[in-house]
Amino acid sequence: MDAMHSLLKRQLKRQFGDGFAIPAEWQAFIGCVNNAYREFDADREMLEHSLDLSSQELLDANTEMRAVFQAIPDVVFRLDLTGVILDIKSGACSDLMLKRHELVGKRVQDVPIKDVASRFAEAVARVAAENAPVSIEYSAVLKDQESHYEARLAPLPEKQIAVVIRNVTERKQSLRLLGSAVEQSTESIVITEPHLGGSGPRLLFVNPAFTRMTGYTAAEAVGQTPRMLHGPKTDIEELQRMKEILRRGETYAGESIAYRKDGTAFDMERQVTPIRDSSGAVTHYLSIQRDVTQRKQTENALRDSNEKFFQLAENIADVFFLRSPDMKELQYLSPAFETIWGRPRESLYANPDQWALAIVPEDRERVQAAFQSLTRDAPSISADYRMMRPDGDMRWIHVRGFQVRDAEGRVVRLAGVAKDITARREAEQALRESEKHFRLLNDLSEATRPLADPAQIMAASARLLGQHLGASRCAYADVDGDGERFTILHDYTDGCASTVGNYHLSLFGARAVATLESGQTLIIRDVQAELLPGEGADMFKAIGINAIVTCPLIKNGALRAMMAVHQTTARDWTAAEIAIVREVVERCWATIERRATEERLRESKQLAEAASQAKSDFLANMSHEIRTPMNAIIGMSHLALRTELTPRQRDYLDKLQNSSKHLMGIIDGILDFSKLEAGRLGIEKIEFTIESLLADITQPLAAKCRAKGLALALDVAPDVPQSLVGDRRRLAQVLANFADNAVKFTTTGQIVISAAVLPGSDEGVVLRFAVEDTGIGLTNEEASRLFQSFQQADMSSTRRFGGTGLGLATSRKLAELMGGEVGVQSHAGVGSTFWCNVKLGLGTTATESLADITSIAGARVLLVEDNDINQIVATHMLEEAGLVVDVAENGQIALDMLANDTWDLVLMDMQMPVMDGITATAEIRRMARHRGLPIVAVTANVMPQDRQRCMAAGMNDFLAKPIEPDQLCHILRKWIRPRATARVVGESAQAASATADR
Repeated sequence: MDAMHSLLKRQLKRQFGDGFAIPAEWQAFIGCVNNAYREFDADREMLEHSLDLSSQELLDANTEMRAVFQAIPDVVFRLDLTGVILDIKSGACSDLMLKRHELVGKRVQDVPIKDVASRFAEAVARVAAENAPVSIEYSAVLKDQESHYEARLAPLPEKQIAVVIRNVTERKQSLRLLGSAVEQSTESIVITEPHLGGSGPRLLFVNPAFTRMTGYTAAEAVGQTPRMLHGPKTDIEELQRMKEILRRGETYAGESIAYRKDGTAFDMERQVTPIRDSSGAVTHYLSIQRDVTQRKQTENALRDSNEKFFQLAENIADVFFLRSPDMKELQYLSPAFETIWGRPRESLYANPDQWALAIVPEDRERVQAAFQSLTRDAPSISADYRMMRPDGDMRWIHVRGFQVRDAEGRVVRLAGVAKDITARREAEQALRESEKHFRLLNDLSEATRPLADPAQIMAASARLLGQHLGASRCAYADVDGDGERFTILHDYTDGCASTVGNYHLSLFGARAVATLESGQTLIIRDVQAELLPGEGADMFKAIGINAIVTCPLIKNGALRAMMAVHQTTARDWTAAEIAIVREVVERCWATIERRATEERLRESKQLAEAASQAKSDFLANMSHEIRTPMNAIIGMSHLALRTELTPRQRDYLDKLQNSSKHLMGIIDGILDFSKLEAGRLGIEKIEFTIESLLADITQPLAAKCRAKGLALALDVAPDVPQSLVGDRRRLAQVLANFADNAVKFTTTGQIVISAAVLPGSDEGVVLRFAVEDTGIGLTNEEASRLFQSFQQADMSSTRRFGGTGLGLATSRKLAELMGGEVGVQSHAGVGSTFWCNVKLGLGTTATESLADITSIAGARVLLVEDNDINQIVATHMLEEAGLVVDVAENGQIALDMLANDTWDLVLMDMQMPVMDGITATAEIRRMARHRGLPIVAVTANVMPQDRQRCMAAGMNDFLAKPIEPDQLCHILRKWIRPRATARVVGESAQAASATADR
C-alpha cells in the first residue's frame, strides 16, 4: 500500500478500517483507481503551474500595455454617456495644459472653446444614440499657436465612451507643404481613379503645370478621361502597354504623342505610379507628365548630327580617331587610315599602341610624349612626324589631338585628326629652295621702287643679281643706235676689274653677236672650250672671263641693251640660274618701261584729278544747295499734315509733299548718277528689316496705284530673313525705280512686289527682288536699250511717258555696287518683270519708329542749325518724339551753351556762319566733360568725303537732309541712353541737366 495514492488510502481506511486487506480480485481495479488519482494530481499541478504562468504573463502584458499606452502621443479619455470625464490617460493632462483633478468629473461639453465644445457634444450624443464610433476634426489655439486635432469617440461596455484625440498639426502642415509643392511643380501632376476599364480612369486632380502644358484648366480637366489628350497620332499600342503594366500593379514609364486644347501635338513623357492603402489595394494612380518635344527635337537633331558626322568621318581624306581617356582603347578609326598608313584598321583595334611602331625612331619619343600629356592636363596637342609605310614609303603626318569633356568637365574621350602632309612638306622644301630666288626679286623691287632713272635701275639690278649668283661681275650696257658699239654703263665686280667703257660689238665674235641680235640668251660655260680665237675667246680671256650669261633687249627689231653675268672660272650654269638671270633682266627692263609710263600717267592723272575735284566740288555744292530748301519743303509739309486741315488743304499738302519727294528723287538720281560716274558713291552696311524696306517702297506707291485703280500686292517668301544688313536706302531706290516704272506703264491690272531667297551664299543671303506689272510690256529691241544711261524704250518726241532716262542705269550700277545684278523679262502687250539680285548680311535687331522711343522721352537735345526753317522742322520732329530741344544758331553759340550745361545728344549742321560744325565738334571733343557726348551730323552735305570729314572731326554718326522720321528715330534710339524714369517734356533746362548729371 506504500505506492497507493494518499487520498485513495484514506478513503479505503474510512470505509473498511485500518486492517483491511484488499482482495486479490480487487487488485486490478484498485490499481486503475490509484493511477487515475495520480494522473489527476499531475494534471492539477500542471494546471496550477499554467495558472501561475498565465497570471504572470498577464501581469507583464498589462504592464507593457500600460507603458505603451502611456507612451503613445494621443490623448485618451473615458466618458460616461453624458460626456463626464471618468478617467484620463496619465500624462495627457499636460497636453491639455490642465491638471488631472481639473479634468476628471468635468463634462467635455464645457470646454471653453465654443466650437470645440459643440463638436464634442454632438459626437457624444451620436455615440450614445447609435452605439457606433464617431470621428471629428477641430482646431484650437494652445500655447499661442493654432493646432489641428482628430478625435475618435467609440462606445465601451457599461455605458461608457472612449475618446482618443490625436494632434495632426504636423501632418496638416506636411500636407499643406505637399499641396504647395504640387501646385508649384514645373511638371504636370495628375491623380486619377483606379479603374482602368472603358475609356480610362477619370481625372480627379491636375496641378497648374498641367494647364500650362495642355491648355486645359482644372475645371475643364477634372472628371474627364485621359482620352481628352488623344489625337490622330497617339500611339494606341503604347497606351495598351501602359494599361497592362498598371493592371499588374507596376509603375509605368513611357512616351506618347498628346494633343493640347488648341489641337497642337506634343511629345509627352509620363510616369504613372499606383497609390495603395495600408492593405495594399490600389486606390489611385499618380501620373507625372512632361512636355519633351524640345528634348526630342534636340535628340533627333543630335542623331542627325551624329549620322552626318559619321558619314563625314567615313568619307574624309584625313584620318579621324577616338580613344579612351587613358589611350588604352581605340574606339573609332576612319577608313582613310588604310589608305595613308597602308595597314588594316583591325590591326590597331586589336593593339592601339601599334601606331607608334610606324613612326620613325627619331620622332617616336617626341610624339608619344605629346599624346601622354593629352591624357593628363593638356587640352590639345599638335605635332608633325614621319611615318614609314610597310612598302617603305615615308610619309609626313600632321596630327591634332584634343580632349572631349562632358557637361561636368570630365574627360570622356580623346579625339584627333591625322593628315598626310607629305605633299605640303615637299612643297615647303621646294619653297625653301626657291626662297632665295624670291628674296632676290623682292629686294630688287624694293631697291628699284624709288628709282626713276634707267641707269640707276640697271645699276641696282646688276648689283643684286651679281650678289645673288656669287658672280665675279654683273654688267649693264647700252647698244648705240648704229648697232656696232656698246657702252658698259655700270658693273658690279667681285674679285675682278671693272669693264665700264665703250666697246665694239664685233669683239664678241660673229656667233655671239648673231645670238644676241636674234633675241636669244648667250650662254657660255667655258670660254676656252666653247669659243675659237676668232669667236671672241681672246677678248674674254683679256678681261679674265671664262663663263658668261648675257640677256639682250630687242626693241623695234634691233638690239638696244644687254645685261651680262661673268665668272672668272668656268661655270656650269644651271637652268634655275639662267632662268633667274632672264627674269631679273626682264623685270629690270619692264620697270624702266613702267616708270616711263607712270610718269606719263601721273601727268594725265593730275589733270583728271583736277577735273574730278572740280566736279566733286560742284556736286557737293549742288547737293547742299538743293537739299537745304528741300528739307524745309518736305519737313514743313510733313509737320503741316500732322495738324488739323480741311480736306482741300490736306489734298494740296499731300500733293505738295509727294511732288517734293518725287523732285527729291529726281535730284538724288541725277546726283547719284554723277557720283557713280565719278566712282565716288559708297555703299553702307547698316541693319534694317525687310518690313521697313518694303514700307519705304509701298507707302508712296500705294497712292499712285489707287489713283490709277491698280491693285498693289506683296509676295514675300516665308524663308526671307526679317533682319538684314546692307544699304537699305540704295536698295529701296532700285526697287522704287522699278515700281515707279511699273505704275507709269500700267493702266489696268496689278503691281506685285516679291522677295525670295536664292541659293549659293556661304555668308549672308542672296535675295531676289522683283516688280511685276500687267502693263504695255516691251519688245526685245526696246528691252535691249534699257539699263543704259539716258536711254528709254520710247525715245520719240511724241512719247507718252516722261523720265530722265537715268533711273534704270543708276539702278544697274547700284545693284553692281551691292554685289548683284538687274534684269528684265517682258512681252509686248502682256507686262514686264524687273528683277534685282543682291547679297545682304543677316541682322539681329528690328528698326524702330517715332512711336517706339518712349524709353528716351524727356532727353535733352541740342540742335545746332543756322537755317530758321530747318530749325522749325527739326524742333517739331524732336518734340513729337517727346524730347526737350534747345537751339544754337552756330557752332560758337553751341560751345558757349555746352560750357555751362549738359545735353544727351547734339545734332550738328556742317555749314554755318561764325563757326562751322566741323570746327565746333573738334572744340567740343577738347572739353573733358563732353568727350563722351554723342554728336550726330545733320547736314545737306552728303558726299562720301563729307561723311569722312565728320567722322574725322569726332562725330559719332551722320544724318542726311531732308530728314526722314524713321532715320531720325533710329539715330535718337541709337545714341541716347534710356533713363530709368522717363523725363517729362517741358521740364526746365536746369531740372533736365540735374537729371542727366545723376
